[in-house]
Amino acid sequence: MNLISQAITHAGGVVSLAKSCGVTYQAVRRWERHNRLPRTDLTGETKYARAIAKATKNLISRYALLKVTRESWAKNTVRTGFNRTGFKKSRRAA
Repeated sequence: MNLISQAITHAGGVVSLAKSCGVTYQAVRRWERHNRLPRTDLTGETKYARAIAKATKNLISRYALLKVTRESWAKNTVRTGFNRTGFKKSRRAA
């Protein structure tokens, strides 16, 4: 069971967690499937980790969520060869 799945359980279900974050239940399922939050949470554009921690009464900490998200995005960036903006990394030296 991944961290997002645990958050769903502690928050009382997918719909409850989605309402707490202000997103659709499909978005929460996507987070669960990929075991990470959107990249925008790492850049500070969104505060889903904070909303999840509040919804779970801090049973799932925002720091743990951000750590898992950061690791997942780093692994995905290395594996696919794409940078965080979604553009293919250039092979030629600048």
